[in-house]
This record gives sequence, structure tokens and C-alpha cells, in this order.
Amino acid sequence: MKTGFRRQIAAGALELFREFSKNKAVVEGVHFTSHERPELIGRKALARALSDLAAMGVRRISVGGALARSAWGGFIRMAKEIAEQGSFAGFTDAASGAELNAFFTKDKAARD
Repeated sequence: MKTGFRRQIAAGALELFREFSKNKAVVEGVHFTSHERPELIGRKALARALSDLAAMGVRRISVGGALARSAWGGFIRMAKEIAEQGSFAGFTDAASGAELNAFFTKDKAARD
């Protein structure tokens, strides 16, 4: 079962694929197979786009705002669920304290 975050990544990757396929930046049978998971197709499309951007001189891309909006979106969805349905079921997708500690510990170690 995919976690909420993984579902969001897959949905984002699929949307990214749709946008790039409009511009023929990624082509089925050339850049991916029809059997690949959407998130892998999206990753390939993103890598291709980032490569194109780097060739144009882009050196830095920030995703901080998108991460913040994603977090606030989750907050709003859960606040609505609690207020409107009295349900806490959406919290099952939340990262555990142990998961968060492991993530940030690994990140800190990589930067030290």
C-alpha cells in the first residue's frame, strides 16, 4: 500500500509526464516503456527537463515553496476531515516520529 506521500509523488509524476508529453520531451518506447510506474516516468521526464535547464545555464532550482504548499495542503485536508467528518483516519498516512528522526538524522549526517 502506498503512503499518502508516495501517492502524491506518483500523482505529481503522472502530471509531470502529461505536461512533458504535450511537448514530446519524453516519448513512449524511446524514453520509457508503457509498463513503467508513473513515478519512474515522471522522474525520467524531470531528469530530462533538468538537463535541458542546466544546458540553458540554470544552476539552482528551489522546491521549498512546493514542499511547504504540500505540507499546508495536508494540514488543511486533515483539519477539514476532523471538522466535517469527525474522523482521524487520514493520520494513518502520517510519518511516524521514528521515521522523521531517521530521515533528519541521515540528512544531518550527510551534510556533516
